[in-house]
Amino acid sequence: MTIIVCLAKAFILALSSDILREGLLLNDKFRRKLIRFVSGFAVGGGLCFLLFGASMAAAQSNLGQCDNKIYLHQDIVILGFPCPPNLIGSVETSQKGVEKIIEALDLLAHDSPRSFAVIERLKKAGPVIIIYDPNYPAPGTNITTSQIALFLPTFIEQFDKNAKGKQFTVIIGRDGMKWPVKELASVLVHELMGHGKQHLEERIDTMRVLDVECEAWLLEELAYQDFKLDKLSRDMVDFRQQLEKIHCSDFIRYMRKRLPDQASLWDVQNPDVMKLLKVFDGYIEAQRERGMISSAQAAALKQRDDRMKKAERKGDPQDLFEIGQFYMTPIGQDPDPKTAATWFKKAADKGHSGAQFALAQLYENGDGVGQDLDQAVKLYVKAAKQGDYEAFYALGVLFETGRGVQKNIKKAQALYAKARPGFDARPLFVFGQLHNEGVAFPKNSNKAYDFFIKAARLGDKAAQFAVGMALEKGSGVPKDIVLASVWIHKSAEQGYAPAKRKLALN
Repeated sequence: MTIIVCLAKAFILALSSDILREGLLLNDKFRRKLIRFVSGFAVGGGLCFLLFGASMAAAQSNLGQCDNKIYLHQDIVILGFPCPPNLIGSVETSQKGVEKIIEALDLLAHDSPRSFAVIERLKKAGPVIIIYDPNYPAPGTNITTSQIALFLPTFIEQFDKNAKGKQFTVIIGRDGMKWPVKELASVLVHELMGHGKQHLEERIDTMRVLDVECEAWLLEELAYQDFKLDKLSRDMVDFRQQLEKIHCSDFIRYMRKRLPDQASLWDVQNPDVMKLLKVFDGYIEAQRERGMISSAQAAALKQRDDRMKKAERKGDPQDLFEIGQFYMTPIGQDPDPKTAATWFKKAADKGHSGAQFALAQLYENGDGVGQDLDQAVKLYVKAAKQGDYEAFYALGVLFETGRGVQKNIKKAQALYAKARPGFDARPLFVFGQLHNEGVAFPKNSNKAYDFFIKAARLGDKAAQFAVGMALEKGSGVPKDIVLASVWIHKSAEQGYAPAKRKLALN
């Protein structure tokens, strides 16, 4: 059975539990494409998709336009996050945003196969995830230019500290949805084919920022040529000028000075990008030989050494804290929690809330220091008194489980309520779904539950229902019918339709 058929089967199982009736949508056009794609497979696969389509048709009437959306298209996970309440009506809906991304990907596959081939390479190395987030950049952010998209190779690690391997995540902001499809497709080329390829080849941290952007912009130029955009239009003239005068200025100077016979590659309306990229490889090697490119490890170590000297001299708690962070996230070597704890303690003693929280985590888990739950609680309390959202959440978990303190569910709930404003539960629930269904990641009910329970504690109604169902079935967590009912009731009280239907049937 093919992976796509298996994924479809997983989706059916999820739909039967009602979770995805409010959290997952495939539009009719895309669903028809999937059915056509597998029409040549075995009867079992075709039946799987027929059931999938029927379930989706029944689900669509229950879905709003700005709920979480999860699509799987060409083995690329495309997520649409909900619209913030203050932006509903002024931004593209989650559904429309995801549909536009799918259209851009289809355009790339059809009209720019050289660009799309790079995505195929990325998919073999790890999950490729494109997120439409209408809240990016956050309203009120002080920016001087429009924020269209952002490549975030560590996005998943923010929510899963144990994430392994390569991930390729691109965030498309609300301004990106205003761009025509061809231009949006070219932005995806820039972020995925440019920065994604650099990340795959472990070059993104060993090149100068200027050169990182030059290579990505060259690939964007390739897409514009494939799409046959008018090079004399104002937008294309502006794009070319930015290439020449900013992003690729050093590269162009290198060609004119060192390889004058190659400069003609650039001096045409449609440069031969593939040949230019070969020249660019030589340019990067020349930079490295001249010592203009230092390794990420050397740069990080120098930065750490500079901060250590400054911290020892001035004793600034932020500097002390950041040195501890360096030891917890080193480049080219294993984390050193024992040394990190020393620096966190120095900063914590000076009242730094982030250091108090970090040190509390080490004491709670016995990581680099002897496990000491009493000390962990004291430090969490100190950080929470300064308004640290993560400390509120950590204390909530301790009071909910009775670990290191006397169990107190009401106090735990009060602490979660204080933590809620500092967290975005949308990715938590979505990544729980992906792990639960084995989409983009290996199926892992334990990890799915970890995501669901955190989102549920923070008030996400869909996650609360997912937690209830997991507890009822013993999926990723020991079976507990009583506790399952508690979470399902919480979800129903917030008006979550599947939870209300579940209770009505019982």
